[in-house]
Amino acid sequence: LRRDETATPSLESTTERDADDPGCLEHAPTAESEPPTDVPADNDVYRAWQAVVEAVGKQADDAATPGDVREAAIAHGFDADTVDELTRLFEDSRYGGREPDSDRERRARTLQRDLGQTEDDGDG
Repeated sequence: LRRDETATPSLESTTERDADDPGCLEHAPTAESEPPTDVPADNDVYRAWQAVVEAVGKQADDAATPGDVREAAIAHGFDADTVDELTRLFEDSRYGGREPDSDRERRARTLQRDLGQTEDDGDG
């Protein structure tokens, strides 16, 4: 994991560790430790991700990682580059400490639209 220098360390990590210590990320959730299916869809990055999770039938899979969802989306015929970018955007927001700001939310909406068009093109 690379730590974003602008990210605010968690309260847990600042109580006994220096914020510049890479070890302060040891308790942060990771894409492998926390399933992406239990994320509240309270912004457009999470909503776009949740749409992919539902489209590939992973919403009930508590053990699914973002990588699992990514692989399932590609197997379902979604464009790999678009899925990869949305996966990175979600992981950065969920696990990387980057807030889903207006630019990231706008990009997520565009990616979701692109994935929707890809799926519709494959059906017709």
